[in-house]
Amino acid sequence: IVNILFYFIVPVVFLEFGMKLKLSWELCSLPAFILISAYALNKAYLALGRLLWKGNAKPNVIAFAAGTANTGYFGLPIAIMLFDEETVAIYMLMNIALSFYDYTLGAFTIARAQFSKKQAIISVAKLPILYAFAFGVLLGELGFRESEFLKAPFEYVRGAYATIGLMIVGLGLSSMKKFTFDMKFCATLLSARFIAAPAIACALIELD
Repeated sequence: IVNILFYFIVPVVFLEFGMKLKLSWELCSLPAFILISAYALNKAYLALGRLLWKGNAKPNVIAFAAGTANTGYFGLPIAIMLFDEETVAIYMLMNIALSFYDYTLGAFTIARAQFSKKQAIISVAKLPILYAFAFGVLLGELGFRESEFLKAPFEYVRGAYATIGLMIVGLGLSSMKKFTFDMKFCATLLSARFIAAPAIACALIELD
């Protein structure tokens, strides 16, 4: 299921929205802002986590999660529901930046003992979504537009993306043998997503 999602469904979704994106210098700056913000949150919460916990992996987990977000399976269906296709394409462009973070600094943070610089670069190079999105942008710049024949299949794939993605999350949770609630851990992690990240976003908007 994961292979079908990662190597077929997700690339098709990114290909479609890449075709609908109208690139500009302003839009190209958005992934850069997202990536810099993710890196900054990672470093800040890694330092904070090491102050709060000693001798375990919790600081690494918090640092990784602070820089990323579930902008795919949860976020994309909401974006599709609320915005027009061109705006969703911009959303996907920023999602590329988060994926890049996940497979570089994020991977190093969550499993530093297992990932070398070479392995991280290879992981990024193998990301099919990067090539699919780039190919979609190229097709869009060349004037290619999806035909009526392709609209329905693309719509079905978008639906499968959210459904199968959430199913994988559920399968992962179902394998838990024991559930415990760590208030300090959850509060620290949620502060990254609901305080620090929105503060950075609002600051960028004001600067713009």
